[in-house]
Formats: sequence, structure tokens, C-alpha cells
Amino acid sequence: MLKYELLMLARPDITQEKQDEIREWLEKIISDHAGSTFVYDKWGKYLLAYPIQKNSYGVYTLMRFSVPTEHMKDTLVKLRTACSVKFNGSIMRFVFADLSSTASTHYCKPDSLEDAPRRERSYNNNAWFGKVPADHSGSGQHTHGTAGDDLADVPHLVSSEGV
Repeated sequence: MLKYELLMLARPDITQEKQDEIREWLEKIISDHAGSTFVYDKWGKYLLAYPIQKNSYGVYTLMRFSVPTEHMKDTLVKLRTACSVKFNGSIMRFVFADLSSTASTHYCKPDSLEDAPRRERSYNNNAWFGKVPADHSGSGQHTHGTAGDDLADVPHLVSSEGV
């Protein structure tokens, strides 16, 4: 049995019904060729590095499956046809990858926009105003007080003689 993974990038407005239809269709192709699906995981919505089909976001789905060697070529052709023709309106991009026979079924899923906590930007801490972190202090002799506390330690660039 050969192992493969299929990573699909769907439109950001894809419905759950359409995702279920895609999953059923792809799993049917694999099972019809004596294969099996061992991972089907919806990763979620992500910001894309560049727009694809005028979309700045996309929904990633990972599918890992195995097929017998004798059915490998026919199975991959049918899966590629399903992704590029039948579900062309829903799937923006897809890629197949060979997995080694010793590859684990465990993988590290990146945090999606739906799962990640929102980050609030605060300019009142660390190096923005106030304290300077120890690794950004330069000489290492900087005291970690507020910015106005240690102005006497800062060398002056303009001498009083030149003014």
C-alpha cells in the first residue's frame, strides 16, 4: 500500500454541506480502488500570502490515504479530476504528496484564524515606552527603569562648546 496526502485550499465561503459532499466523493473514489482514508482533517480558515481568485482567505483541508500499488495511477487521476473539474468552483488549489511507508499519521496542524486568540497590541510595555528588555539594552549596563529615570547615563551627542 502506498500512502499519499492531499492538501486542498477551498474558497473561504464554502458551506459545510459542500465540504461533506467533497469528502464523500473523494472517499468513494479511494474505497472503489481498494484504498482507505486514515486522516481527513479540516484545518480551518487562513490568511493567504497573496490573493487567489480574488480571495485573501482560504479554508485548508488535509486528507491522508493509502491505495494499493496496482490502483495508484488510476486513483490519483480520478482524485485530480474530481478536484480540478467536479469541484472547481469550491477548491481553489490542491496538491498531492507521497508519504513514506514509515510516515506517522501524526502531524502538526498550524493555528487557524478561527482557533487563534486575537492579539491586542499594547504600546505601554517593554521597548515601546518604559522598560527595555535585557536582551535589547546594548551594553548590558542599562537599568530597567522608565525612560526618564536614566537620562543622566545617556551620552550627549552635542557638546556645549559647539553651540
